[in-house]
Amino acid sequence: MADLDYIEQNGQKFIHVSTISTAAANEQFMQNVQLVQRQRQALVALSQILSPKEKELMAGAIKDREAALNKNNAQMTQSYGFSLARNYVHQIVNSQVFIKLTDEEYNKAKEEGVPADQFLVRANDKFRLIAKIPGAVENDLFRHNVQIVQAQRDRLVQMNAALAQMQDGEAKSKLEEEIKTATQRLEADNKTMTEKYGFSLTRNYLLQVVESKLYTAVNEEEFLKAQQAKPAEEAPAKE
Repeated sequence: MADLDYIEQNGQKFIHVSTISTAAANEQFMQNVQLVQRQRQALVALSQILSPKEKELMAGAIKDREAALNKNNAQMTQSYGFSLARNYVHQIVNSQVFIKLTDEEYNKAKEEGVPADQFLVRANDKFRLIAKIPGAVENDLFRHNVQIVQAQRDRLVQMNAALAQMQDGEAKSKLEEEIKTATQRLEADNKTMTEKYGFSLTRNYLLQVVESKLYTAVNEEEFLKAQQAKPAEEAPAKE
């Protein structure tokens, strides 16, 4: 019997319900998630802003919206094991990092013979593949490191804004030293990100999810039941 595929976060267990195995399928999944989340948010907003009388007058329209949401949510459950009624973890397994190009950079790369599958074109935006990130651990680490350098940059913006408002000479000198140290740290971390992934805060980039796994939250009874069940089939892969 194969081991149950699950992860645990802060004492909450999540079991694997589906694998989304192509870039197109992952993009479609995220669009579908955003759709049902917007539908739910719209219903919540109506509930909060409408008076009892207005709710009564709009009962038919509200019922139609609820029916549409329930239908889409049921389709999400059938297709992915996803439901708005549960928490879930969307774990990136394989991804690709693309850097945004200027028209000049794009044309030059094409002239140099860069393979067509290294480019990604979205409307008027053009991107070039700079890194492939394999494995859930590496993808978690990449996103964590991106968040770190982005937070460092945001903090520097705040510090420089505060410096511009300072009048006290001693406090200003102290903050200038802190900014210098923070800048050096950010430059070093950003250099590491560039060397490892081709990522830099000075450029725009796009993260394309190629393969991911969806895990849904379960209580202890559901977890034990899933453990004891015979794994007759693997969780479905969506392509």
